[in-house]
Amino acid sequence: MSASIRDLLTSAVDFLPSHLSISEGFKQYQSELKSSTGWMLDRFVVSADDLPGLTPVLKRTSPEICVVGSMAAEQASWEAARSQEAALMTKFQQEAEDLAEIVAYELPLPKGNAIDQTLKSLKGFTSVEVFLRVNVDDDLEDNLGAIAEQEDFYVSVDAGATDAQGLAQFIHTCLSLDLVFSVTAGVSNPYSDGQSAGFLNVMGGAALADAHDLTPNELVAILKEKDSSVLNFDGPTIRWKTLTVGHSSIEDSRASIRGFRASSAVALMTNLQKLGFWRNQK
Repeated sequence: MSASIRDLLTSAVDFLPSHLSISEGFKQYQSELKSSTGWMLDRFVVSADDLPGLTPVLKRTSPEICVVGSMAAEQASWEAARSQEAALMTKFQQEAEDLAEIVAYELPLPKGNAIDQTLKSLKGFTSVEVFLRVNVDDDLEDNLGAIAEQEDFYVSVDAGATDAQGLAQFIHTCLSLDLVFSVTAGVSNPYSDGQSAGFLNVMGGAALADAHDLTPNELVAILKEKDSSVLNFDGPTIRWKTLTVGHSSIEDSRASIRGFRASSAVALMTNLQKLGFWRNQK
């Protein structure tokens, strides 16, 4: 494993079961934690509605849980959903006791609603990290600025539903505001497939942008890069054209970008193996 990828992907992957029941997904998560890819994994992701089904399958692994909230179009419905999900999380934590801990709560920012009112309604969620999933087409800079001012929230974006320009603007704005962010979906490939950025594009691009104060347009080029010889991770540094970032800068960037979601770290490893980045694993 190249040192740059090790630095970039350690605890970067939130495990989201795909096409599996909660019990089957949690078993897979536990299995992968014990495998050679376990160092990449961080939290287990579950919807608030599925929390009751998770409690019976918990064992002594004490996983950290990220709960995903539901969408509601209207502000009143949105606030009602938050109250219902808060009750589900409280009940789960009481029943799970020390077998698991909810550490994060991600929910969609309601489109078209007053951002200040939305943030005020979330002030009760003080015991977990609250990630607000934003839409890049909906007053992105104003919304991110308002969220950053509160200093209590983090943000996320669905890369699969966002073009390279929108994703670059999101990353650039978050870095300029010192706003911690994550990517929820759409980055299962290492490099861009022509439709969506890969996880190396996103993670490596954020590290390069943070270290070299890149413009959004420069970041777009990195997010679209398909060539592993141009955006290169085969060594202790990340290299894009004439720019490089090493260990300390990669670590600094990870303070800003929390990571991304995937349904299998093993699948990520397989894709990295094909590129020759998983050689000499120890």
